[in-house]
Amino acid sequence: MAELTTELAGVKLENPTVLSAGILGNTGEILKRVGLSGAGAVTTKTIGLKPRKGNKNPTVVDMGDVFLNAMGLPNPGAENFVEEIRIAKEGGKPIISSIFGKDAGEFAEVAKILKKAEPDLFELNISCPNVGSGMSFGCDPVAAGKVVEKVKAVTDISLSVKMTPNTHLLVEVAKSVEKAGASVITAINGLGPGMVIDVETGIPVLANKVGGVSGKFVRPIATRCIYSIAQAVKIPIIGVGGIYSGEDAAQHIIAGASAVGIGTAVKDHYLDIFKKVCDELDVILERKKLKSIGELVGTVKEVLT
Repeated sequence: MAELTTELAGVKLENPTVLSAGILGNTGEILKRVGLSGAGAVTTKTIGLKPRKGNKNPTVVDMGDVFLNAMGLPNPGAENFVEEIRIAKEGGKPIISSIFGKDAGEFAEVAKILKKAEPDLFELNISCPNVGSGMSFGCDPVAAGKVVEKVKAVTDISLSVKMTPNTHLLVEVAKSVEKAGASVITAINGLGPGMVIDVETGIPVLANKVGGVSGKFVRPIATRCIYSIAQAVKIPIIGVGGIYSGEDAAQHIIAGASAVGIGTAVKDHYLDIFKKVCDELDVILERKKLKSIGELVGTVKEVLT
């Protein structure tokens, strides 16, 4: 079998699969279970400074290959989540703590509280597509860099920044957060926002009207974003978007990702998805006569003419 271990800013993963933020990340016990199931690392739900109820129901629309959500970042608040991270660590896998704030200072306040639980990485969610100004930081290179600087000032824990695909400044934002001190980039967050309307009533299905778009069809867009970012920065990338198979994961990795985040596919395959993707990646590496996942990272070739 090929070697599937990978590394993110000095954090070693047994395999490149990562549970994405917002999926089964509500409690430490659930995160622990995901870690024990075979994921290489797990990401918590996105946590803010104070408890937040999120948006009113309905908050999700499942259309098979397309999934919309407008959860609105519901969470118990940073102080109430410290113990959950400690429990999650019992699963033996690296913990990525996803955080958000209304401004750079609040991001730092959340990190100051949650660092007591010693997560392995912080993931700065500057790109939520269904919360008011949730994408504003992710579309502004200067603002994104300031968030990184503020958080780095209060913790030595390495930072990943979650990017939005909904900007023409994607590469500029990536370069800015790298310069500011980010150690990893997570790409991408959901597309959108998108909308689904009930034809009979004319009413949007989501109570929030719009929501972030994820699912299988997002994969080519995510792969393109990963490729663009990888050409511009030297820090590792967690590739997220539309991964349901080893083939999907391999495309993100060839584009430049060192690890891959899995989210929506969990609803179809539950915890078996991590082993499924790893087994299929192993077959791909064997077929290509590669000895490790690292040999596949960033191997995209120029188009033949």
